[in-house]
Amino acid sequence: MFCSKCGAENREGAMFCDKCGNKIKNESQKNMTSLDPTKIIEQPQISQTTLQEPTNIQSTSTNNIIETNKQTNSKNSIIIVIIVIASIFIVMLICLCLTLLNQNSVSKSTPNNTEITNENEQKLQPSEEESKSESQVLQNKISELYKENLAFSPGNYVQGDIPAGEYAFVKQSSRSSYYCEDDAAGEIIDNENFDSFGYVKVHAAGNLETNGILINVDAFEKLGVSGAKDIYQKLNDKTEWNQAGYYKVGVDIEPGNYIVESMGRGYYAILTGPVGSNDIIDNDNFNGKATISISEGQYLTISRSSITKQ
Repeated sequence: MFCSKCGAENREGAMFCDKCGNKIKNESQKNMTSLDPTKIIEQPQISQTTLQEPTNIQSTSTNNIIETNKQTNSKNSIIIVIIVIASIFIVMLICLCLTLLNQNSVSKSTPNNTEITNENEQKLQPSEEESKSESQVLQNKISELYKENLAFSPGNYVQGDIPAGEYAFVKQSSRSSYYCEDDAAGEIIDNENFDSFGYVKVHAAGNLETNGILINVDAFEKLGVSGAKDIYQKLNDKTEWNQAGYYKVGVDIEPGNYIVESMGRGYYAILTGPVGSNDIIDNDNFNGKATISISEGQYLTISRSSITKQ
């Protein structure tokens, strides 16, 4: 360090000159004193934008991660949908294959399936005879018996028109039910008003009047019937008839004990034979119920009544 007055060299840090005693000014202080305060260098300011950059960078990074996750999830969803669709398609394909195999198996086991179907359709289609009602079929059969003199339609006849024998009398719903036969002298042999059906003995002795169909009992087999009651039911579309009629025991009704119940005031009679050839075994006019017993070969007539087996 040198003195500014005498130029002598002094030790570092000395306050006064060792040679002349002049006050030595410290250079560093001088330099500091000579500094221009207005020329102080300003420190650069860091902008808010610069300070916020790390936050923005972090936000951008987060957004990128979220976006990446979204894209990944979207891709995963698409892959799952594709897998599901493919699975459904495979299942449908398997079902289709199984169905085809099953059809082939059935087809092989029934090679004549069309023929069988045609045969079944033919069986289901009734023939011309089967399509007719039971009443029509029976009427046609009775018409054939007219030609053979085994049956006779309602009307008036003279002696010899109807051969002698036992006949079923069958009433048709729209006709009256009167029957009468005379002898050669014109006297009545017997007559009857039938409620539905019955039996008569034709003597072929004189004139005869019938308002019902007369059918020879020997022709029952040709008609496919059991008796007068069976014919009446079929011609008049009835079943299980148990009301007024002239029954032949063992043919139209079974032997045994029965209860006869009247519809108002009823009548019953147990007879030995058909109209024109019979005797009365028992009869009664009654109101309410009556108990009767009938045997094989007898005839039973009831009027305004029904009958039930005990």
